[in-house]
Amino acid sequence: MENDGGNKVAPVYHGIDTELYRPIDKKKSLINKLSVEHSSFIILSTSSLESVKSIDLAIKSFKLFLDVSDSKNSYLLIAGRGPLKESLINLSKEIKVDNKVRFLGGLSLSEIIEYLSISDVVIATSLYSNMNRSVQETMACEKPVIAFDSGTTRNLIKHMENGLLAKSGDIDSFVDNIILLYNNEELRKKIGINARKTLITTRNWDERIKTELDVYRRVLMK
Repeated sequence: MENDGGNKVAPVYHGIDTELYRPIDKKKSLINKLSVEHSSFIILSTSSLESVKSIDLAIKSFKLFLDVSDSKNSYLLIAGRGPLKESLINLSKEIKVDNKVRFLGGLSLSEIIEYLSISDVVIATSLYSNMNRSVQETMACEKPVIAFDSGTTRNLIKHMENGLLAKSGDIDSFVDNIILLYNNEELRKKIGINARKTLITTRNWDERIKTELDVYRRVLMK
């Protein structure tokens, strides 16, 4: 669609069901299932195990975080399925974090929401774009997201407002953000609340439908 600037593209963002994706009470039975302490700091990745998602950087960042923070009760949960699962498992063994990393496999929608409930931080490590549905669903569940500032990610995530951004591929900066949230529970809560407000305001289905109808209206008027 052509607008006043001469562009023929109109962005139509994902519509997120913010009634379905919402904060719920911590699912304590999951913590028991994972055999981790209830006071653990839990980092979650919900991206598929494909090269475009750079889950290897999630594992390497987690290793550096453990080294720098000297945390004894932090864990990385990796949800999702994909062709790189075995190589990622091997990587976690090579850099000696396999006892702190849990591969959850593919999860149902309800399971994702339950795992989000026990997570303190969710990370997105794609070097191409982190504007996927899983990031937005996480934000709707009132969880803080740390993401590489790749593609158009900053169109949604505003650093230190409704999420945290690190320069794309910069693991040191990424880990700095993890440590910041690790040490500041109040900041985690504040960013999570702002994240959900952002999704309710800008990514709800009413806005999505209005945008689509406006595109069709303008095309028909041509």
